[in-house]
Amino acid sequence: MTQAAAQSSASTTADVIVVGAGPAGSSAAYHMATLGLDVILLEKQELGRDKVCGDGLTPSAVRELVSMGVDTSGWQRNRGLRVIGGGHLLHFPWPEQASFPSYGMARPRALLDRDLAEHAAAAGARLLTGVTVTGPVTSPTGRVTGVEARPTNRVAYPGIEAPTTFTAPLVIDAGGVSARLATAVGRTKNERRPMGVAVRAYFRSPRAKDAWMESRLELWDGKPGKSDLLPGYGWIWSVGEGLVNVGLGSVSSRASATAIDYRAVFNRWMDNVPASWGFTKENQVGGLVSAALPMAFNRKPHYADGLMLLGDAGGMVSPFNGEGIAQALLSGRLAAQAAAQAAARSTTSGREQVLSQYPKALSAEMGGYYTLGRVFVALIEHPEVMRLCTRYGLPRKRLMKLVTKAPVRRVGAPRRRRNRPLHPAPDKDGAGSMNPYASLLIMAALALVVAVGGLALSAIVSPTRRNRVKVANYECGIDPTPANTEHGRFPVSFYLVGMTFIIFDVEVVFLYPWATAFGRLGFFGLGAAVLFIGLITVPYILEWRRGGLDWD
Repeated sequence: MTQAAAQSSASTTADVIVVGAGPAGSSAAYHMATLGLDVILLEKQELGRDKVCGDGLTPSAVRELVSMGVDTSGWQRNRGLRVIGGGHLLHFPWPEQASFPSYGMARPRALLDRDLAEHAAAAGARLLTGVTVTGPVTSPTGRVTGVEARPTNRVAYPGIEAPTTFTAPLVIDAGGVSARLATAVGRTKNERRPMGVAVRAYFRSPRAKDAWMESRLELWDGKPGKSDLLPGYGWIWSVGEGLVNVGLGSVSSRASATAIDYRAVFNRWMDNVPASWGFTKENQVGGLVSAALPMAFNRKPHYADGLMLLGDAGGMVSPFNGEGIAQALLSGRLAAQAAAQAAARSTTSGREQVLSQYPKALSAEMGGYYTLGRVFVALIEHPEVMRLCTRYGLPRKRLMKLVTKAPVRRVGAPRRRRNRPLHPAPDKDGAGSMNPYASLLIMAALALVVAVGGLALSAIVSPTRRNRVKVANYECGIDPTPANTEHGRFPVSFYLVGMTFIIFDVEVVFLYPWATAFGRLGFFGLGAAVLFIGLITVPYILEWRRGGLDWD
């Protein structure tokens, strides 16, 4: 082999090939380069290409950017969420926490992707733009060992001059929702997982310096309260440079296409947004664009046979709020940790064992959260349920504080878990990436739906005329509507006994936290439990001796 041929071969061979220089790909390339790996980062277009996105960066995303050392000075910051729905308008500042900053940010994707790709290149990744990957290179056993690529059409200065084969022991598909490499090797999306749709436009606005991310939880097909309520939500927030990102999103519990024309809905929605925003045709910058949002791990496995899936390629968009940037950045970091550990192994089986920890790390970070998210989507895709949640849930300040905490804490927070793969040591606050309050939120929403739905169903199907059967004696044997005689007494024994047992049930609830900590409490905990049970038994003995449990 000549020296020129050797140099050419070296330029197309690396430890890792990353396809796609979005947040996921650039995060992976940056972290891998800083860990000493030789990384080739391939991007189809030139840097600075616009992409469909809400551009919002929650504190979870900010945390990942800080860990990468990205210079965010001059980026648009925001204080928290402004939530509008059900006739309510509420503000929820981002909470100050040990693991996350008390602010979010926003950055147009054209600028964000450029900044992250250049940051990865500065760290040592070999960035090639204008390179279209046409398919994977596989071994006879089906393992992915590289990619085939060609210069992208209509790109002035592509990173390669002719069709080229790039090879590496590990290939990463960070190519977005299309996931062309994953699809080529047979990893199709799970049709039973949620899929979202987003429609977005930029406007110049007199309120472009607004410090809040506005979320509209009711999507009306016309005038609010006087038109059809659609399954979706809207957002409005500043992204800097005098621009505001305005969009609407919809989600379905299945990956089937919706028959709703969301572009037309967007235009009707714009007609009813407050005039103070100045969303006129004259102020619109660029066109109205849309894209699919793959959610809740809708494409798996995230690693197998030399191919990893990151970000949207692995269906990592949140089913709760459509956020995907934080998850993409996190997946890049976790992939880099796995790749670096695998590169240090001396055997093929050892490398595979390490790389197989990447899907487990993703599941530990987001798996439980996405399982809850699928339940959440199944509920809110019905506009009537969403209306009930906004009408009765938004006024509950404590509940909403938990809701706004969930997006902050769910991604990438340190967790107290033994033998956790590919993750830094736990933080002092022990905050889990799967927010413990998220389950409470889901249960509260389910309880609200069941309670309100039961009342509504009863009002619809129950008979409205009184009859003898409806007012007859029931299980306790006491007439619920006794005759109002001059000397009659209302029998309350049933209710007294019922309340006695309710009080007992409430007291027993306190045994649950004791049970979870029993292993650490030892004999002291056992003695405390016996004392507690004894104390709650004494009133029952007194009640029994006074005849309170005797049936009249």
